[in-house]
Amino acid sequence: MLSPFYSECFLSMSKNKVIVSSAKDLPMDSSQNASANGSGNVIIQISGDGNHIDYKRPYLTLIPPKRRAPRAEKEIDLLNPYSRSIPLIGRDANLKKLWEWLHTSRPISVCTIAGGAGCGKTRMAIELISHLDTEEPGKWQAGFLTGKELKRFADLQNLADWGWQKPVLIVVDYAAGLTSFLKVWLEELSQNEGSEPGPPLRILLLEREADKNGGWFQSLFEGGFSEARVPELFDPPEPMLLDTIDTPEHRRELLTAMLERLSRLHGQNPPPIPLPGENSLFDQELAKPTWKDPLYLMMAALLSLRSGIVEVLELPRTELAFELADREMGRFSKNSPPGEKDLLLHLAALVTMNGGLSQSLTLELAKQECDTLGKNCTNGPGVLVDRLSMLLPAPDHGIAPVLPDILGEALVLRIFGKYAMDIQKKTMKRMVDSLDMYAVVPFVIRTLQDFSHTGNTRPMEWLEALIETGKTHTPDLLFVLEGALPQHTLSLREKAVEITKLLLEQMEKSNEKKPEIAILAQQAGIKNNLAVRLSELGRREEALQNAEKATEIYRQLAEARPEAFLPNYATSLNNLANHLSELGRREEALHNAEKAMEIYRQLAEARPEAFLPEYARSLNNLANRLSELGRREEALHNAEKAVEIRKQLAEARPEAFLPEYAGSLNNLANHLSELGRREEALYNAEKAVKIDRQLAEARPEAFLPEYAGSLNNLANHLSELGRREEALYNAEKAVEIYKQLAAARPEAFLPDLAMTCGVKGKILLDSGKHQDAASSFAEGIQALLPLFTQNPHPFKPLMATLLQDYLKAAEQIGQKPENTLLDPVMAIMIKTHIPNSKE
Repeated sequence: MLSPFYSECFLSMSKNKVIVSSAKDLPMDSSQNASANGSGNVIIQISGDGNHIDYKRPYLTLIPPKRRAPRAEKEIDLLNPYSRSIPLIGRDANLKKLWEWLHTSRPISVCTIAGGAGCGKTRMAIELISHLDTEEPGKWQAGFLTGKELKRFADLQNLADWGWQKPVLIVVDYAAGLTSFLKVWLEELSQNEGSEPGPPLRILLLEREADKNGGWFQSLFEGGFSEARVPELFDPPEPMLLDTIDTPEHRRELLTAMLERLSRLHGQNPPPIPLPGENSLFDQELAKPTWKDPLYLMMAALLSLRSGIVEVLELPRTELAFELADREMGRFSKNSPPGEKDLLLHLAALVTMNGGLSQSLTLELAKQECDTLGKNCTNGPGVLVDRLSMLLPAPDHGIAPVLPDILGEALVLRIFGKYAMDIQKKTMKRMVDSLDMYAVVPFVIRTLQDFSHTGNTRPMEWLEALIETGKTHTPDLLFVLEGALPQHTLSLREKAVEITKLLLEQMEKSNEKKPEIAILAQQAGIKNNLAVRLSELGRREEALQNAEKATEIYRQLAEARPEAFLPNYATSLNNLANHLSELGRREEALHNAEKAMEIYRQLAEARPEAFLPEYARSLNNLANRLSELGRREEALHNAEKAVEIRKQLAEARPEAFLPEYAGSLNNLANHLSELGRREEALYNAEKAVKIDRQLAEARPEAFLPEYAGSLNNLANHLSELGRREEALYNAEKAVEIYKQLAAARPEAFLPDLAMTCGVKGKILLDSGKHQDAASSFAEGIQALLPLFTQNPHPFKPLMATLLQDYLKAAEQIGQKPENTLLDPVMAIMIKTHIPNSKE
């Protein structure tokens, strides 16, 4: 298998120390040899003959960001995060928090940054390392860890024994595809965490999506063998979201900085951008959610050199990427003989998919692809590889990928788009073995996420090819696929179920020599994931079957190893309770929720710092199950206990627990309302809104959804008290926020928009404004229709409610329902045998 090319800085590890230090740290009379390898003044202390690393001892290879910076400056290089072409704008608060995280007293700490394409995750990590180099030169060992290197390192034995002499910062990009290796590593580190304090170790995980309640991030905490201490490594416990570039001032500043940088590259004055109020169309376009992420503003600035800035701002993100990809392809074609252009582009695409490659490995790949595709190189593949290395230069004469990610994805789509689909699929299947699957699989998933909404079906076909390969491949490929899939992407739900089922089948057939307990733990975690994914597809009976199997496995594991598996067992009981509740089996749901709560109560008494948050969550879950059975006083009692715990947690660590405290206040408000204690319900709902508003003002990208949800909840409670004008005001605010969110992420927020339109409609209906109510219900139906059409089952109840309310409002004003609105809904209702009022 070919591995990505990179420059190396070795962290060589003995049992108790990392043998990396600066020259001034080495004793003059050291009996061991040292060699000035690596970069700068880093000295690699080597045991043995002084010429080689002793590979029998654990070592880790990190890549300093400056070794990934482009060697030559072209326009496109300025978009590469490693070039640091413009200052970091609008992210001072994020950088400050990360700096504080680095310097906490904890010996080992893990932080996760989550955010969509182009939000600046990689750039933030680079900036943090640069800040260390500037403020504390020579003190820290810091760099990026590749997936290939992490896999090699995680396969070593006795990792719990390794240590480090100096402070270390390790950045892991594309973390979801590396979950299984991160899991092993973090479990070992969690055993080290309580040992004698030493220099700090910091691990920064970067990924597009991270959800503590599902997906790759949750799986890091499941089925461990380290007394369940992995969650204690994370600070904060929840993923951190970067601030968006929301203010017009910051967006203008970023555009201006990029235009000035481009002007220095070309030796000319930068073109001016309109002043505030000077061009209303420019102001209107710049205010759109499209420009909340810095990368796309930089891309727009680059393209505006040849087009008007307003014209460029009207383009969708994917069109920006394709425009720039076409330029890159033109540059490649211009520098290659006519007969070799296609093969050069083909190799550029493969290198980009792999995240870069050395010249020697690219030469092997070129020979393989020439033979497979039946193409000839006039001057031999070596000349072609040399030309590619000049076009995409990387440190130490390697070949770099086309960056940033979305530009590389657009380039691969353009190049592969010239092939018949069967050739594209065969190429993908070859690359699983020819390249690094831990790079190729996430590349395909990212491309699917970024371009499938445009109607481009090629990434889905590539995924199909990988799934087909996974049926006959080792389980590793399916593990990578399962881990790389985002948890809540509607378009991938069917594929996620297919992949997870295949993985379980392969695990059962596999002869892999692991302890039985390890295999059982893996299977339980995957069955839990499968249950969640089946439930999202409306396949609730199947979901329940898998949840029951997962719970039974965890029960057995918890009996054998309670210190390791009781938390997993409790979590699976809560999940099982939710699945039972969805099927109306509420007594059984309550039984499991009670068992989960009792386990977490005992765990929280023994280790409150680790398990109080989960205990509060289980109390909330139990309250909901009790409420479903009409046991409302008991439900309220548990909801109040959850609020009290989360209040204490939020007072101690507001940045970590204020959001959960607000959620518990909303839950408490609903339980109070059920008991007719509406003034108290309103009081708690108002407190929740106040907290969520403050959080959303500070970090809109992270907390606007929670703020909108709290506004929606507050509107309901105000309406119950007859304060309908105030209720309508809050519902309208919630609708506007969800419209903004749905414009950027329709699959995630269209259901919330539809639900909030329903709440607004009911308030209008109760106020006697029947025409406005009908319009609001119709808006909700229209918002939900695309998702309902694609996957009816999860959205049946909400669509049925909206439809019923719309028909009621239309009847009260004597208006005939709009057939253009109802016909597509009714067709799906009839097809899926859903009873409805029209029938």
